[in-house]
Amino acid sequence: MRQLRQRDTQLISTIAFRRICITLGSFILLTLAWAPGQAADELILDPKIVLEPEIIVVTEPLDPIVGIRADWEIQFSTLNRKSTTPQIIAVMSPDGTVNGDYMILELNHSSLPNFSKGGLQIQIWNYDQEQSWSDVYFAGKECQTDTERIRFTMEMKLVDDVNSKTGKRLWFRVLNLESTTWGRIATFSEFGIATQLTSLNAFSANQCLADSGINAGASQVDYMKIDSVDYLYKSGRSAGDSADLSVYSTQVKVDTTLDTFTLTKALAY
Repeated sequence: MRQLRQRDTQLISTIAFRRICITLGSFILLTLAWAPGQAADELILDPKIVLEPEIIVVTEPLDPIVGIRADWEIQFSTLNRKSTTPQIIAVMSPDGTVNGDYMILELNHSSLPNFSKGGLQIQIWNYDQEQSWSDVYFAGKECQTDTERIRFTMEMKLVDDVNSKTGKRLWFRVLNLESTTWGRIATFSEFGIATQLTSLNAFSANQCLADSGINAGASQVDYMKIDSVDYLYKSGRSAGDSADLSVYSTQVKVDTTLDTFTLTKALAY
């Protein structure tokens, strides 16, 4: 009987010892890893490699920009009435480049489908290919007033569109034009194009400056500038940048005082 009890005790001790060895062995296997650059037999203890794998997180804007308005102003000096000048273009792009879709406003001339003097024209381009364009507004009517001031707003809006293959549509338009030559125009033609964009966060006012300017007759223009840029966010909130951005100026310093006209447009956005 005593031998039987001793055998049972030894058996229980053996089983318990084996369980301890298995548990310890599992822990070692889980916590051992090869260090980068070391040989396979040179092991280090680093439990984080196994227990805390790397997680890559892709972040998107929580409140993306979906609308942008840029308010422009052009001031003439003394005009040369014997030439079709000045010829001016203003450019607006949603992504800070002209490699994709963007809008051009031509003032005091138009170029599509053929060159025409005077008037205004809106064009939509993709890189170096014209996509669509408006009829010429006030065709043949040229600027003839010395010291004339022209103001207008260029706008982009990104909207959901179930009828678009991409689910998004980007709208371009020009509005709130005021001038002596062409009078006041509340809004021009609107152009909507399907787009892969999910926000207008990549917009760059500096790109507008770089690609806009005076093609001919620069000596007849005192300055061309962006008065302000207003941003509309998906949540409905808006924000504005009222710092003047000069595209062209014959003056040492461009007047940066916002007048009632500009402030009214910014507040009404």
